[in-house]
Amino acid sequence: MNESTSPIYLKLTSPIHPLSIAFKLSITLTIALCINSKPTQSTWAIVMVLFAAFILVPIGYDLLRTKQSQFYLNADGLAWHLPCTLLLAFSFVLERGTVAGIFTLPYIAWCIEAVLMGLKLSSKFSFWGVFFTFIFLSVGAFWLVLDRFDLQPLGFSKWIVILTGVHFHYAGFTLMTVLLLYHFYKSQQKITTYLISGVTLGVIFTALGITATQMGYGLGLETFSGIWMATVVIGVGLFYIQNSWHENNPVRTLWLVGSICLILAMVLAGLYAGRSIFPLDVLTLSFMQAVHGTLNALGFGTLMLIGWALKK
Repeated sequence: MNESTSPIYLKLTSPIHPLSIAFKLSITLTIALCINSKPTQSTWAIVMVLFAAFILVPIGYDLLRTKQSQFYLNADGLAWHLPCTLLLAFSFVLERGTVAGIFTLPYIAWCIEAVLMGLKLSSKFSFWGVFFTFIFLSVGAFWLVLDRFDLQPLGFSKWIVILTGVHFHYAGFTLMTVLLLYHFYKSQQKITTYLISGVTLGVIFTALGITATQMGYGLGLETFSGIWMATVVIGVGLFYIQNSWHENNPVRTLWLVGSICLILAMVLAGLYAGRSIFPLDVLTLSFMQAVHGTLNALGFGTLMLIGWALKK
């Protein structure tokens, strides 16, 4: 970053600086008020994705940048992330259409640049783990672009389009980041290799399953992929609970509470995926967004990444 960069701007782009977090949260809350968002409404997805884009993505990016060397991540990337995300946030104040869509393009460009900067020929598992993490983030950004341009591929509802963007920010980027950080910390443990592989397949299976259902092929693949994803991610939560006891406070507390939130969220996800076998009236899309989504965003994602940021 240029030496002439304003000290205030440096603080705003620092992932865990109090001024940066306060500024980004204020923008997210302002957008939430402008669109009158509530947890059971489709607009709550906007709040969740902006929270991920503003808070979780830069923290995860910076942690991955400093904890591994297989996949190149530019230190100056965070300087460009903030203005790109501010434009993304502004797009949600506008009506869906061409103008709103144009404002999302810098954000997806930032995500794709992260992929291209680190792209190389490599046979190492750690490289491909980070590669897929940023591929998933880019896919999430792509669905946000579709939402703002008011495009619904394959006849998906507007709500499903933006929730797909949310899904790839959390089940894709955030979850993969949390696993990879432990993978690097403990020098590539075998168990984290299995979990990372399982989550990668789960994210892909889930996308294919929902697409298959939308195209009229039945709920079979969606049910299988949802239960697969729930099982693997519950395993991630149990893995972190087991290993949290070896940490000092506040990391231990953050990881324990974050892991419990993750397990609760994925139990709901597993039940929702199996709704064709054991239907439960309470498990509506609005309920899943409000409870499952919020547990992942404010519980799992936030607490786990802050724990890693505070870890010595």
